[in-house]
Amino acid sequence: MSEGLRCLFSLTLSGGALTLVVAGVNRLLRRRVPAAFCYYLWLVVLARFLLPWGPEVSLSHRAVEQTAQLWVVLEQGEATWRGEITPPQGDLADKTADPVLPLSGALTAVWAGGAAVAGGRCLWSYRRLCRALRGSATPATGRDREIYRDLVGRDGSAPELLRAEGVDGPMLVGLIRPRIYLPAGEMPEPYLRHALSHELVHWRRHDLLIRCGAVAVATFHWFNPLAHWLVREIARDGELSCDQAVTARLSRGERAEYGETLLWAAQRQQRRDLPLAVPLWSQKQCLKERLQTVMQEKKMSRWSKFWMSGAVLAAVAAFLVVGAYAGNVPEEPEAGSGPESEVTSVLPSTGPLAWPFPDRGEVALTNLFGERVHPITGQVSVHSGVDIKLEQDTPVLAAAAGTVSEAGFDPALGNYLVLDHGGDLTTTYGQLARNDFVAVDGQVEAGEQIGTVGKTGQATGYHLHFEVAENGTQVDPLDRLMPGRLADRT
Repeated sequence: MSEGLRCLFSLTLSGGALTLVVAGVNRLLRRRVPAAFCYYLWLVVLARFLLPWGPEVSLSHRAVEQTAQLWVVLEQGEATWRGEITPPQGDLADKTADPVLPLSGALTAVWAGGAAVAGGRCLWSYRRLCRALRGSATPATGRDREIYRDLVGRDGSAPELLRAEGVDGPMLVGLIRPRIYLPAGEMPEPYLRHALSHELVHWRRHDLLIRCGAVAVATFHWFNPLAHWLVREIARDGELSCDQAVTARLSRGERAEYGETLLWAAQRQQRRDLPLAVPLWSQKQCLKERLQTVMQEKKMSRWSKFWMSGAVLAAVAAFLVVGAYAGNVPEEPEAGSGPESEVTSVLPSTGPLAWPFPDRGEVALTNLFGERVHPITGQVSVHSGVDIKLEQDTPVLAAAAGTVSEAGFDPALGNYLVLDHGGDLTTTYGQLARNDFVAVDGQVEAGEQIGTVGKTGQATGYHLHFEVAENGTQVDPLDRLMPGRLADRT
């Protein structure tokens, strides 16, 4: 599986899990805390669905991290296949063929097609709404402007107020240039004042930006039902919190007028799918709850603040625990450095070169030497060594006695070090966290520490990139570490 898909699946797993956690918290606290708290708590879930970040010890990282389970070397020069898959034939096919790549490409195509449909549908609906508004928009009347100026005061950045035949009721539209549209025809003055107050709260809280984040989640995670449920919950809690904000200082009679305004807007409702706008009305199944919220006065108590603090801590803890795949997805990996088909080997500890790290019994090789299909671009590329999966800061040892001929930093190899062993034999160690244990021209003995494992340069995880060259030509390091491997593969 490619790095991108692994990251996407980790995000959808962690985001779905956190959705259930926050939904449970909101259900427990809904009558104890303001609706705005429940609304903003969903931002933690949006971040978990969209941000490919998390500690490497998180549940989602472990769930999608690729394990080493293909080749197992039983003893020097003898290899067998682990699992029920028939091993590929031939030297080159054996080292480069990846049976997962076709499936990975198909999954990527399916996901991209679904995301294009989901995002295109949303944009098409928004464009159709904007076209209808532009075709019928007219300046607001003098009475409308007077009430509007009374509400916004001297705030010159307030949205423009227009009337349009293309809307069923008052709504806020436009992320960059927000406008408030009123329906054609006169509105009773109390209804107009309450409707404008409602849309101004949406504007001041930047609710359109939150709606855009929710649409992004539904687009990228179109296959996850919890992502679509999250969008509906955010819209629902957004309206409840906005109603509470508008009616916080209203008398009981004015609250009743506000409730009548909601009923008036619900009767006019025709459009149902407005993902990038915030209208006054809502789905009718939410109307009863909104009316109950309007007529109830919500007062903050000490216990409310206690529950809110506990909920925030629980949400943040869940954000970190479920986590996400911690691979370095944004970086373009060097040819062959990504975790493709992994190999496990029992270290033989014999041969011209010693393994360049402490004996650990079994080790995962994340990439082999030779041609391979690039996991991201799909192009055939040449991998000049082997990648050995190791923990961070594992000591890197000299494979044989020699002289440090070169040490530095390369954009692809990261921190690297080259040892000259004489007889036109050199070894290269890349993606190091440290390469300054021995100075250039310094002498080292076999097994002496020369660095530590890292993921510098273009690397997708902690590993050691190990190369061997003879007479200036790069050769398969496994031939020097395990003679006869190529001849005895099956």
